[in-house]
Amino acid sequence: MRAGGDALQQQAARRGNASRTGRSGGEPGPSVDIQVVRIARVYGEAELALRVLSPTSPETSGANTPIMVAPHGGGYVAGRAHFDDERNAMLAWELGVRVVSPEYRLAPEHPFPAGRDDVVAAFEWAQQAYPSAPLLGFGDSAGSGLLYSAVVEYLLQGGAQVSACVYLEPCIDPLLQERSMQTCADGPIWTLKAARHAWAAYCAGANPAEVMPDVQAAAVRLADADRCLPASFVVVNPVDPLRDEGIRFACDLVDAGVEAQLHMWEGTFHGSLGYPVASWHEMNCSIKRFFSKRG
Repeated sequence: MRAGGDALQQQAARRGNASRTGRSGGEPGPSVDIQVVRIARVYGEAELALRVLSPTSPETSGANTPIMVAPHGGGYVAGRAHFDDERNAMLAWELGVRVVSPEYRLAPEHPFPAGRDDVVAAFEWAQQAYPSAPLLGFGDSAGSGLLYSAVVEYLLQGGAQVSACVYLEPCIDPLLQERSMQTCADGPIWTLKAARHAWAAYCAGANPAEVMPDVQAAAVRLADADRCLPASFVVVNPVDPLRDEGIRFACDLVDAGVEAQLHMWEGTFHGSLGYPVASWHEMNCSIKRFFSKRG
């Protein structure tokens, strides 16, 4: 176990993530069923828990209902799957999809590739459990980074094509080299200091290019494997250290020939995309339209 400043930063991040959600894992409403499925991990470690949220309406309970893998955020060092129950229940009901939220392993106790591999395992389970269902992805912050890297790995391993992914405020640049990481270094919520500690804990000396694959290189490798990156919906905040890496990610997707949308709503900052204000409703409507054409 690590001690000192790094440990204190990680503990603070974990406390902050729980307080930002404002939730303690309350059960979803009656229109959504929740189950916990436990699956074996590849390397024989403790079982991986998957929280599976399914809409209960007859129209969306069949084998062909799209299934969405949605890793939680938390800077790679914090968070729990059940913190997102309220949001995932809304996604399940509004979009008519099953949502799978993996209880992936956290850094620093479990650095790369543990978290990514757990999200890959969630996709593999979804494909095997519902082979005729379209596969989707949804991530927020570090959840977006895990989603992207896991989708690349899953597809390279021969997984079924993923139709579409939503990446909210993606935390995707281990090198912290984009301009907004300096201009918005003090947050609010997410900061340059927190980002440094989070990436140090997750990468733990691994090659950043392996941790977060270059989009163009990934697209070429996937094309050779008769796969492609999914259609992508990227959302960034005007006030967020992660803003410019999200913009670059979306542009890199377009340059690689991927169908991609980039959105930024005025007045938002890191962690605010779940606040029930006008931008929240507009974003949800846009996401629904995006998935309705691809799910």
